[in-house]
Amino acid sequence: MAKQGGMAIGAGMGLAFFLIYWAFLIAGEQLADRMLMSPMMAMWMPNLILAAGGVFLVLKTVRETTVIPWDRWTQWFRRTDRKEKR
Repeated sequence: MAKQGGMAIGAGMGLAFFLIYWAFLIAGEQLADRMLMSPMMAMWMPNLILAAGGVFLVLKTVRETTVIPWDRWTQWFRRTDRKEKR
């Protein structure tokens, strides 16, 4: 539920999930190649991590709470903008 930002926030979050999954998949492959982790666990680890993240986001959506506190970010940017103008 990206209330502010619309489609851009949704596309950005989708891209972020893809990049995180890809990075974890590559890291798991490296761990399996170096025999630091069992190959099965190394390949399933990205699925388990992102599934936990997905469950967290679904729970946040069901409870209708925000994941990113937009009010705090906008207040912080306004403060830094005022400091720069002085």
